[in-house]
Amino acid sequence: MVAGSYTATLCIAPEFTGTIESFAAFLGVIANIASATTAGFINQTGSPSEWALIFIITASIILLSGIFFLIFGSGK
Repeated sequence: MVAGSYTATLCIAPEFTGTIESFAAFLGVIANIASATTAGFINQTGSPSEWALIFIITASIILLSGIFFLIFGSGK
């Protein structure tokens, strides 16, 4: 977790910070398991094309997350 996310939950919902952070940690663990499993499924032989596909999937997820935040996120 990033320190800013802890500060944000404390500012937005101090009485629910523990619950929100626990849920976020749970989602992080699920994402970690899913990413390792997906990479293992794609990378059967270790060829450069398989690694390129893993990179493209990862870059796409990060790009879509950034676009989602730009559209719906707020610093207020």
